[in-house]
Amino acid sequence: FTNAGATGRLGPTQIQIDANYSGTNLANSVTINTQGVQEWTVPSNGNYIIEAWGAKGGPGKGQNDTSQNGGKGAYMKGKFSLNAGQALKIIVGQKGLRSGGGGGTFIATGANTALLVAGGGASPGNGGGTGGTMNAVITVNANNGGSNGNGGSSIGNTGAGGGGFLNN
Repeated sequence: FTNAGATGRLGPTQIQIDANYSGTNLANSVTINTQGVQEWTVPSNGNYIIEAWGAKGGPGKGQNDTSQNGGKGAYMKGKFSLNAGQALKIIVGQKGLRSGGGGGTFIATGANTALLVAGGGASPGNGGGTGGTMNAVITVNANNGGSNGNGGSSIGNTGAGGGGFLNN
C-alpha cells in the first residue's frame, strides 16, 4: 500500500489509487469511501506481517528551505492473525508540506480499532529550531510528540508534530 503519489493532508482519491495499483495484486481491490482511507478486504485466513512507516516532517524556515529537514517517521512491524473477509482501513502518511508535520501511517479494523500505528515526524516550522526536527518515537515524548493515539502539537516557532490516529 502506498500514498499513491498524493500530497497534502487529505490523502489519495479513488482515481489515484486505481492508477497507482493498476497491474499489481491490489488492482481493483482497494476502495476509497473517505479520501485518504484505503479500504481492503483480507483475501484469506492467515498470519500477516504488516510493516508501516510514518512520513517525514516537512521542511521549515522559508517553507521550502530543505536546510532544516523535518524529523523522520516511526517504523513499526507486527504479525497479525487475520480472517478472510475481514475489512481493514489503511491510511498511508504523506510527507509534511511547508512547515507541516509528517502524516502517521495507520492500519485499523473496519470498526476503527488500531492494529498498527507509525507516527509521523515533526517539522522545524517557519522559525527553524531543533524542537521541530524531532523523529517520531514509540514512547511518550514530553515535547511535541503525541501519545495514546493523539497527534503531536507545536512548540513556539516550530512546526506541527505528526498526525495521530484519533486526531491531527
